[in-house]
Amino acid sequence: MSEESGKTHKDDYKKKQRVKIQDCWVKKNPPGPLGLNRKGRRELAKRIRRGG
Repeated sequence: MSEESGKTHKDDYKKKQRVKIQDCWVKKNPPGPLGLNRKGRRELAKRIRRGG
């Protein structure tokens, strides 16, 4: 039972981190008229995979 709660907490933490990364990405590189361009989106995915 405690393992499950730990797991959900970890997932929550990861989600929060991901949101943080996206927030600073948008601040540094504001989206254009079509939202993030393709290259930007790929870079963002790479960053998340690497862990910021």
